[in-house]
Amino acid sequence: MTRSYATESAETSRNALLSAEDDKTPHDEAGRFLEHRLFTSLTVIRSSAEILRDNPEIGRNERQRFLEAMLHEERKIEQILQSLLRNA
Repeated sequence: MTRSYATESAETSRNALLSAEDDKTPHDEAGRFLEHRLFTSLTVIRSSAEILRDNPEIGRNERQRFLEAMLHEERKIEQILQSLLRNA
């Protein structure tokens, strides 16, 4: 059975991350934490937008819930960026 490009790519990424773990410093850990928070918020925004785009039949209340989640995540990103700029 041949391995897919995605499997090989995932293994390469995993190996790079494991190698980087050996060299981690407190600064690296803080960066990874911020990266995780940013990507998590972006994922919520993207998935909510895709759900709203792909499901026009969603009711008003549910649509409002998705929009509120998107706005909440946007505010979290804004707070992170403001904090980074203050500390730069």
